[in-house]
Amino acid sequence: MGLVSEGALIGDSIAVLLGAQMLYVLRSNAAGEARFWLVGEPCLHRIMDGEAMKMIDSGEYTIGTIVLE
Repeated sequence: MGLVSEGALIGDSIAVLLGAQMLYVLRSNAAGEARFWLVGEPCLHRIMDGEAMKMIDSGEYTIGTIVLE
């Protein structure tokens, strides 16, 4: 359960950016490419206090490269 910014749409992604202090809502700007626009900031239960990094460490999620435009 969580809250996202008013501009978020179905299909947007929630991202943990390494080194950042918060989560972000991103929108893909090109099919099949890792290029995104920054939409806003979400507030998600059970992922706001470092839990996302624990999920990466356990292999539940992976780290990838994206480009913000």
